[in-house]
Amino acid sequence: MGAGTRWRASAARVFFTLLEVYLLAASAAFLAQRWLIYPRWLREPRPAAGEGVEGLERWSRALPEGGAVEAWFLPGRGASAERPGPLVVVAHGNAELVEDWPRMLAPYCELGVSVLLPEYRGYGRSAGYPTQALLDLFTIQAEMGKIDGLTITLLGDLKHGRTVHSLARLLSLYDVKINYVSPEILRMPAEIMEEVSRPQAEYRELDPVLADSDVLYVTRVQKERFDDPAVYEAVKGTYTITLETMTRAKEDMIVMHPLPRVGEISEEVDDDSRAAYFRQMEYGLYTRMALLAMVLGKA
Repeated sequence: MGAGTRWRASAARVFFTLLEVYLLAASAAFLAQRWLIYPRWLREPRPAAGEGVEGLERWSRALPEGGAVEAWFLPGRGASAERPGPLVVVAHGNAELVEDWPRMLAPYCELGVSVLLPEYRGYGRSAGYPTQALLDLFTIQAEMGKIDGLTITLLGDLKHGRTVHSLARLLSLYDVKINYVSPEILRMPAEIMEEVSRPQAEYRELDPVLADSDVLYVTRVQKERFDDPAVYEAVKGTYTITLETMTRAKEDMIVMHPLPRVGEISEEVDDDSRAAYFRQMEYGLYTRMALLAMVLGKA
């Protein structure tokens, strides 16, 4: 075999060796991208809201102008759609996600009370939410043992959020400090801040106030309030509370949310003992029971 032939054979071996290395590296990179950068929980769709909830029924009614309105029914213990027994009707906005609602309303069902959750397209257009503010205040008292002396941070859509409007007004009756954290276009309305005669400050980022906060009250950015979808897309993910966020917070801080959420609190936070939002919903049951008893003269 001549020198030229040996050289070509060696070059071919080197070429195919390099090709094998390249193919192996490319395959490894592809798998890393698929399984590490884009893990299964991001690639596969989440289960449908309410999936696996025993007894859950989903109803739909066509509208004359087109489209449809949905309603979900969750029977109380020992009840059914034909015999619902005591029934609570909870309206939700058509732009809300309701993945959390079976868990939110479980206390009613455990008491034998059925729940009907109809979509109400006029939902959320009033200026305040007084019963939510009362249950929020009760939650703070129950969880923290006091209200006076606390630093309370309101985060998210403070322009449109009825819950934070009512809560800020109610907190003005107590010795508290209130922080407002929001995008520039979603600031707390000036007229509400004027009503709150307590120390208060505005921020665009959470970090400057997180470590000093005793209560972090998170609200969703409300898609149905935006005329321009592009503006909503630009601000919807501004804040997300994660486990990493919680490492920089006080050990006895609580996280509250009026629910439902749309991504502003990661589900991994649910198992943190400081996540008070599901307990907050249970406190809401008792608060509203007490209010109804007072209205009916049964208190």
